[in-house]
Amino acid sequence: MTFIARHDLPLSMQINEDLSDEINLKIIDILGRDSSTRFVEIAR
Repeated sequence: MTFIARHDLPLSMQINEDLSDEINLKIIDILGRDSSTRFVEIAR
């Protein structure tokens, strides 16, 4: 398996990765406050 360093990715992929990280952290925060939150609510 080959790993690619983040700084070797094109800028557009780095930005998408940053956005994904931000969204994931928001989801974790929501679930951390109330783990029974429905997926529909999280999606909003």
